Amino acid sequence: MDDMLQGNLISKSVSTVDRLGMLLGIGLVWLCAIQCFGAPMDGLASKYEQPDGTVVELRVFGDEFYARTETPEGYTVVFDPAKKTYFYAGLTPDGNDFISTGKKVGRIDPAALGIKKGLKLNRVSRAAKATKNHQKFEAVVKQEKRWQSVQKASKEYRAFKKELRKQQKAGKKGFAIPLGTILPDFAEPISADLAEGTKTDGGSPPIAQAPPSFTLTGDVVGLTILVDFDDVPGTVVTQAQVDDYCNKPNYTGFGNAGSIYDYLFIQSGSNLRYNNNVTYYVRVPHPKTYYDDTAVDSGLCGRLLLNDALDVLIADGYDFSVLTEKSGGNIRACNILFAG
Repeated sequence: MDDMLQGNLISKSVSTVDRLGMLLGIGLVWLCAIQCFGAPMDGLASKYEQPDGTVVELRVFGDEFYARTETPEGYTVVFDPAKKTYFYAGLTPDGNDFISTGKKVGRIDPAALGIKKGLKLNRVSRAAKATKNHQKFEAVVKQEKRWQSVQKASKEYRAFKKELRKQQKAGKKGFAIPLGTILPDFAEPISADLAEGTKTDGGSPPIAQAPPSFTLTGDVVGLTILVDFDDVPGTVVTQAQVDDYCNKPNYTGFGNAGSIYDYLFIQSGSNLRYNNNVTYYVRVPHPKTYYDDTAVDSGLCGRLLLNDALDVLIADGYDFSVLTEKSGGNIRACNILFAG
């Protein structure tokens, strides 16, 4: 997150369709329960307004852990958080870091200065920066820990079924789930009562019901939160438009070939029916610039925005009870779409 992604959470200006697709895609990652280390961007275009009012077009290459930003002509640029300005970039002699030339993007012809196009850090430096940013991300989000829990649950579930088949072939009438076993889609260990079972007349515990598969099927209701700010009210899309984008079968709005519901219904072989409760626009307590702090990691800015939006919904008495939960009371899928 060396330049554009360095806290520059809300400065992107992309089309309505792109905003919906990128932001609502967050929820799809949770639904698929996969481990993602980066969302690759291959020249993602955006616009940024410099403090002097100059609007510049930029392209981003990389992911949220390491990205490089350049102009459409191919000149690499760097962002100065203190000045909130993009400058044309140079390289340190060892190739480990970009340095600012002090020349503002959009205010000067870089070709006249002899600045080279396509500057890149060396591979070792890029890898080190990506690792450092991932460690910062993991310290807050703990994604790796959750993924390990999913792997452990899957392994224990397979071992449980194997042992159950073995016991049944041996003529045993029952099998107790080992105490402390974590089964798929459970947030906490199986209770002692369930693990120990109760004795039958023959003196053996009853055969425990097999735990559910963690393949997600059936009806799932997620939450999509619309957010706006005092200084940037939500005017681009309406609640009804986002609701259609999320939930309407055979959706064709904004040139799309289906809604989020359609996509997952088709991809799951008609086994998953994923709908979203789309909120009204939630006015968070701070202006957009507060959450767009370029001195703070963009992931932390995003979490701050989400937390504040949830606090407003809770204070409003929003009904979360209709949402699908995992064991332990966690909402299975949550998306956020913000104005600007």
